[in-house]
Amino acid sequence: MRLGEDTVLYVELLRRGARFMLTPDVGYVAVERSNSLTARHRTADLAALRHAERALLAELPSSSPAAASLRRRVADTAAKHALRAFLDAKREGGLSAGLRWLAPRPAAWWAVVGGVARDKVAAARSALTVPPGDTGPRLLLTADL
Repeated sequence: MRLGEDTVLYVELLRRGARFMLTPDVGYVAVERSNSLTARHRTADLAALRHAERALLAELPSSSPAAASLRRRVADTAAKHALRAFLDAKREGGLSAGLRWLAPRPAAWWAVVGGVARDKVAAARSALTVPPGDTGPRLLLTADL
């Protein structure tokens, strides 16, 4: 895996009974840099991460709080994958190719429309207020996992 391997490792360790030292801060925080793999990953990287997260989820009792948290993460990764796949199709064949990719995938519609809108708003806002570069810390795992 080229993306999310650290998160998958930590969740797998916890699933197998590992214990970690607790700190006052909750979760797992990462800083995304504009030139990092996290910021510039490929569609295949997201597909591999989605597959690994689904495999981890299949190993957890469905009623556990960890499963609920991981289900949200799986949905988030699936949405990012759908957006990336749509953008790949659009880049390679234009908007009509992107829409042809999207049309038979109604479950991906909100992810793609919302992702495109969010990216456009963020780009406009960033151009006005945030210098290019790092996005700052982002919480990756929450306390309920």
